[in-house]
Amino acid sequence: MPSTTGVARAAATSATLGALGLVLSLVLSVSACGSGSGGSGSAGAGSGATSTTPSTASAIPTATPSTLPSPDVETIIGVVSAGTEKGCRVLTVDVTGEVLPPIGGGLQPGMIVTVRGYRLKGVRTTCMQGKPFKITEVVTTST
Repeated sequence: MPSTTGVARAAATSATLGALGLVLSLVLSVSACGSGSGGSGSAGAGSGATSTTPSTASAIPTATPSTLPSPDVETIIGVVSAGTEKGCRVLTVDVTGEVLPPIGGGLQPGMIVTVRGYRLKGVRTTCMQGKPFKITEVVTTST
């Protein structure tokens, strides 16, 4: 039966070899990235010249309207009223009684409306009531 010191030494040696293998693979990966298009690592026989051609493969992708996730559009029927803060309006949903501060749509207190839009996540407003609702379309209005 091996001694506990022998087991500890074997474990330490194994951990050291594993760490060295990781470092070696990282070094090889980094050196392969800088080898240029020829793969040999030399750019011109001993001239020391390097290529300055920009790579389009490493360009950072940007979000465009077609790549952004579409929000969950809802149709809401409710009554518009003045909010508790000055200048704020709220839309009280007729079915649930939920209070939403509408963003957009030009709604005025006293209107009964059907609107389409989506809830804004991570957006704060000066109106301290409910979660903001971005109106994309006012379907019907009445007073």
